Amino acid sequence: MLIMEILAIRSGGLAKTLGPTAGLVSIIACAFCICEYLVSQLIAFIYRYNELKINSQKMEKWKYWTGIAFLVVVPPSTWSAAGFLGHIPEDVFKDFVQQNHPEFMTLFGSVPIVGYSKEGFITFSSVPLFWTLLWILAVSWLATATIKQCRAHESLMSAHTYRLHIQLMRALAVQVLAYGYYATSGYGGPYYSASSPSPFK
Repeated sequence: MLIMEILAIRSGGLAKTLGPTAGLVSIIACAFCICEYLVSQLIAFIYRYNELKINSQKMEKWKYWTGIAFLVVVPPSTWSAAGFLGHIPEDVFKDFVQQNHPEFMTLFGSVPIVGYSKEGFITFSSVPLFWTLLWILAVSWLATATIKQCRAHESLMSAHTYRLHIQLMRALAVQVLAYGYYATSGYGGPYYSASSPSPFK
């Protein structure tokens, strides 16, 4: 079985005018924004869960804000760093393709290409997978726990307040499902792969 050694991502949009560097920046920016979107959803679930607790059980403010700061900074930063560190400089990438797969050289003149080594691509895929799995587990637990708390405290709320909490949970669920549909719908740019011993190890 052939093992993919390098991956080339074809960049569009502004990268067509500004070149591969702009393509790399756009890839990293998209990774950062997607991760921040997931973080914002998780924070919304944390907020709803914490607000439904009775006062004596609520999370201390410093713990709450420390957790928020961690979520806002660490996952998006590691996600973006994986995208940057895994790429191959354009001149090195061109030399490798010229030596091992000259049939792909025509692609460089038509659209901006951002090259990744096999190791870089695996890292760029593994880091988002790790954080996404944690996100799925956290959101699932928080959603279940929040619904249980809402039902347990139903007698302490007015009918209007209870309906409002349920509607807010449904709205959050729709946002999660919308992202899930987007992430699994096959949306993404074209890429080209090549099999050959990699000099980028």
